[in-house]
Amino acid sequence: MPISVSVKSEFRVVPVRFQRAIEGLPDSRYPEIDERGFNHSVPAINGQPASSPVRGNAVSIAHNHTVEIQMVRENIADNATLYATSSDDSIFTVETPEQGKPCATGKKVNLTLNTQFVLGTQPAVAQLEIRYGKPDGPVIACLLVYVMPMLVVNIQPHLVAINDASKPGTAPLIQLDSIAPLVQAIWYNAGVSLNFAKAKMVTFQGSKADYLEFAEVNAVLNTHWQSGHINVYVVQELEDALGYGFSVDDYKGYGIAHPSVFLGLNDSSSGIQRTNDNLYCANDIAHEIGHFFTLRHPSDGPKDNHTWQRFDSWSMRLLMHNWNTTWRDPADTAHNGADWPEFNQFGYGNSPHGPYRGAAIPLKTINPGKRGVDGQCAAARNHIARGAARLYGA
Repeated sequence: MPISVSVKSEFRVVPVRFQRAIEGLPDSRYPEIDERGFNHSVPAINGQPASSPVRGNAVSIAHNHTVEIQMVRENIADNATLYATSSDDSIFTVETPEQGKPCATGKKVNLTLNTQFVLGTQPAVAQLEIRYGKPDGPVIACLLVYVMPMLVVNIQPHLVAINDASKPGTAPLIQLDSIAPLVQAIWYNAGVSLNFAKAKMVTFQGSKADYLEFAEVNAVLNTHWQSGHINVYVVQELEDALGYGFSVDDYKGYGIAHPSVFLGLNDSSSGIQRTNDNLYCANDIAHEIGHFFTLRHPSDGPKDNHTWQRFDSWSMRLLMHNWNTTWRDPADTAHNGADWPEFNQFGYGNSPHGPYRGAAIPLKTINPGKRGVDGQCAAARNHIARGAARLYGA
């Protein structure tokens, strides 16, 4: 039966799309897919020129690494015969399904990719192609794949007990051995390898036990700061925030003695207690490290002058979003009458402490001119590649 379609400029049918392959904790085997928008570019990364318009999804994957992504048959039969191929086997290969064999049937199918080793710092780029009917059939969907050579970054954690004149402080009860791998997993497929040193125990005399005032930050930095590292200081509570991140570009503007990262475990004003919430702590350490890499909070909130508010589903996943949530009114009319998506619809699921927090580091630029919103993988890598002195400061 014929149908009538009105097209203003372009009409797109999406037979296949891609998404994170599992729900749950950050895991370097299961990267996040940047499917925001359509027909947008990836900015220049480490000498790799800006891409032409992507016209679809994109993903960054560490080199010499094996990952799984999920292909979703969106507007095509679940038993349609599809094949997955690489546009350049010297950059990455498709391991599952095996060469020459079709993808498994079903709505959702996991594909395994194996990336090759890349010399230098410049990423290599190829396409994952989904072909219809036969191994060399027509391409009906593409995933742009950036294969990232690794940039090594050193992390020095400090666990800071804050005493006051009347009582000793409490050493932060943080499970770094469990948290560090989650922080590493968040950054790994951006091609950033975080090398955690053994934590140092620090005692500091402050004005209030277990509470670090902003005016006291420099007293900690001036006595406990190690060159050649991102120094991460964990305290029981920080003044007015759960974390600070000061890059070499902006620390002096805040009156800070050294580029650094601070994490507070608790917030007495809101009742937040996250000593045992490893994912929450990992997400925020990774977030503050993003600030150290010069990344900023998204700044495109459309109303009430709250520039950190976001009203799109990606706000649930962006690492650098300050709350990893959407500010849309649940009473607003959703797309085609459907409910607004929740965390577990984006591959993160639930935890004992609430929804898993997203931690995507976006590739594409879809909001040029909006400070801190897009192309953050490129911005971080370009900053790191300037060298240790430029990264860590003095």
